[in-house]
Amino acid sequence: MLGIRLAICLILSTLISISVGEKAGRKEFLGVLEQYDIHNDLTTFRGLVKLLVPNNKAFDKLGGRKALEEHKKRDIQALLRYHILAEPIVAALLPVGELTVPTLLDNTAYAKVTGGQQMLIAKYVDGEVVFISGSGTRGSVQGPGGEDVLFGNGTIQVIDSVMQIPKSLEATAWDDYPEQLTSFVEALKTTDDQLVAVCRYHIVPRRVLHTWELADGMAVETLQSNRALTFTKHDNTIYANSAKLLAPLADILLSTGLVHVISNVLNPEDPDARPDPTNRNGVQPDVFPKTSTGTTYRPPRPTKEADSAARMTGAIGFGLGLGLAMLGFGF
Repeated sequence: MLGIRLAICLILSTLISISVGEKAGRKEFLGVLEQYDIHNDLTTFRGLVKLLVPNNKAFDKLGGRKALEEHKKRDIQALLRYHILAEPIVAALLPVGELTVPTLLDNTAYAKVTGGQQMLIAKYVDGEVVFISGSGTRGSVQGPGGEDVLFGNGTIQVIDSVMQIPKSLEATAWDDYPEQLTSFVEALKTTDDQLVAVCRYHIVPRRVLHTWELADGMAVETLQSNRALTFTKHDNTIYANSAKLLAPLADILLSTGLVHVISNVLNPEDPDARPDPTNRNGVQPDVFPKTSTGTTYRPPRPTKEADSAARMTGAIGFGLGLGLAMLGFGF
């Protein structure tokens, strides 16, 4: 017990020195840590951690500490655990690019991804480091050079946002991306066999594939039996079959995995569709056949009443810019 108490005192003294020594201050976060008893997570974890500490401006974005305290205690504790990375990432040593890092949030009520909920990290050529979480929340590293502050169990990094826990697909769609994802969410509720097949073809089970993990020619199995989809990379553009991954809407974190928004609907009956990257206007051939009247066949419109497809299990991986989504579930 004495060792744990000493460790807690060391953590608190470090946080206090930050809040006193820097103009931005970290008093809000320090107060929340004390109030919600998160210290054991820092002292009992076997390994080094990195603590993301939002500055006072970050709390101001949420309406101040009082606005945060309106939530249930367990929700706030989960949020605080999400700010503890299970790896001692040193910002200055990160290579340019993107990566994921696990957090101490492993409560299945908030994270259904194997190994606990993750956070994305992006480092740019100018040296800026940004943490990315649910709802597209971005927290930029603060301070000259983004220095890490050492403490007994790892490092502390000051950021300018309170990172948000990734939500379910439905909540993410309606709350954050209503124009991009809600049609796909509604399509998952259909009982029409053809539309069910189309939806299942957009879901990659048991794998969470981030854009930087997608290789040219890589084929992955989907929930639709015996129907794989294939990725194509051309310069900095990635395609799923012939549909383009829309860069600003890729790698959207969910409680169950992630979603990529793509430019067109995928057809499980045309798994060999490939893009023409040389097409300057970016329009790819339609993957659905023409009808006898000359119009392009479209799967039936989704209905809100049916929900059989919505109960699909697996891993979420992809989403469509026209309202359909590619999903990749991590459990």
